[in-house]
This record gives sequence, C-alpha cells and structure tokens, in this order.
Amino acid sequence: MRNTLKPKHLFSLPDSIKKIGVFVNENLDEIKQTTQDYPLDMLQLHGEESVDYCYRLHREGFNIIKAFRLEKPEEVGALKDYAEVVDFFLFDTSGENYGGNGTPFDWELLQRYHLKTPYFLSGGLNLTNIRRALDLRLNLLQGFDVNSGLESSPGLKDIHKVDQFIKINKQR
Repeated sequence: MRNTLKPKHLFSLPDSIKKIGVFVNENLDEIKQTTQDYPLDMLQLHGEESVDYCYRLHREGFNIIKAFRLEKPEEVGALKDYAEVVDFFLFDTSGENYGGNGTPFDWELLQRYHLKTPYFLSGGLNLTNIRRALDLRLNLLQGFDVNSGLESSPGLKDIHKVDQFIKINKQR
C-alpha cells in the first residue's frame, strides 16, 4: 500500500538538493503516481527491473539510477544492455536484502567497467574503507551512497562520521 502522506519539507527543499525516490520491483503505474504526488528529480530502481522496464520510464523522461548487486566479474559485462536506458548505475553488495546489507563488495570488479554510464558506489562504505575506494581511482565514479557505515544506531546518522566522510571525499 502506497503512503499518500505528502511531507511538507520535500516541497520546500531548494532545487539544488536532488530528491530521489527509491523503488524495489514496483508497479510502473505506482511509480508514475508517486512522481505526480512528490517532487522527485530521479528514480532509483533497486530491484530486478528489466531493461524494458527501465526503457519505458526513461522514454517518459524520468532520470534513472539503476542499482546492481555485483558478485562476479561477468556481471559487470552484463550491464551494457542497460547503458542506453538509464542515466546512472549504482553498484552495491549482493546480499539477503535489496540494499542495507552493510558489507562491501570487491570494488576491484569495477576495474573491468568499460561503459560510459557514470555510477555511484554503495555497499558497506564507512570511514575505514572510503580511502581504499578512492584510491582505486574508478573511472566515471560520481559519488557514494552511504547508510549504515555512517550511523550511530540504525537509521540515525552520526554527524561527526558524516563530516569526516565529506572531508575525506574532498581530499581526492
């Protein structure tokens, strides 16, 4: 069941703050309705959405981030079918859940990435391993999707960890 509550703060955020709706295997009509209800700039598709599914949203003018949970080198090559129908990839850890597993994957897999689609890195990022991720000098890396690695408790960001993370990232 969709949440029909419209948080006021979403509507008052400046345009410089991009609002991204995260969906996992959601019905296309539900996504379209949500984008009519909320001022979203992008859609992050974090499930098993097909190339055709992404194409249909992209054709309607939606900006799309498509998440992939990587485990093996051959999975990097399988991304080419999506490259023309999404704006960004998000690479995450394969695990029991769609996102939120808190464990890093083998970022070295991205050394095999030769597409032109820019991407975000996710999956177990924290203050201990961010420097290693930055040292890889990954081509087309746009930024990081961090969650539990910067939290003091589930769902509560630690402002000091966030500040340190930003400082480390700016040094690159």
